[in-house]
Amino acid sequence: MLAGPEVRATTSSGLKPFAHALVGAAHVRQRLSLSGLPSSDNSTTRFALALGGGFDLRLNDRLDLRVVQVGYNPIFFFGGVSHSVRVSAGIVIK
Repeated sequence: MLAGPEVRATTSSGLKPFAHALVGAAHVRQRLSLSGLPSSDNSTTRFALALGGGFDLRLNDRLDLRVVQVGYNPIFFFGGVSHSVRVSAGIVIK
């Protein structure tokens, strides 16, 4: 679960840039079960971030087109960092 601020700007062209910086936790659970052997169950929760932004284009009062959203999502697990980058687009319903 992540939470944090998002800032938006509105331009006269209807293009709305935005950026966010979210902080929270990521949870991983691993379970190993083999026939005839004792099962192993491990889980951990660690610090996570989501940093990113993008552009929305106003279509009407109820819809925006998310032209692009790019996010960097590091998760700090097991003494190291898992790096993820996400690129997405879509429709925003208001």
